[in-house]
Amino acid sequence: MEDAVQPTHPPVGSLVKTACKGVMQLEEDTPHTVLRGQRIYFCLPECLVTFDQNPSTSCLAGDPLLESE
Repeated sequence: MEDAVQPTHPPVGSLVKTACKGVMQLEEDTPHTVLRGQRIYFCLPECLVTFDQNPSTSCLAGDPLLESE
């Protein structure tokens, strides 16, 4: 699920907040998507797959970003 607006990535090695509200170090292959102009990072590729299949059952369930989906 990619929106038209593509915000830039922070530099590799930066700490980023994940969809599940954790924090991790950004790698070249960190799973991510863009939703409403915000880049969202996921801890695991499986979390991104779950989000792509059905955002309401992902770790973003209940997040205000999904309210108008």
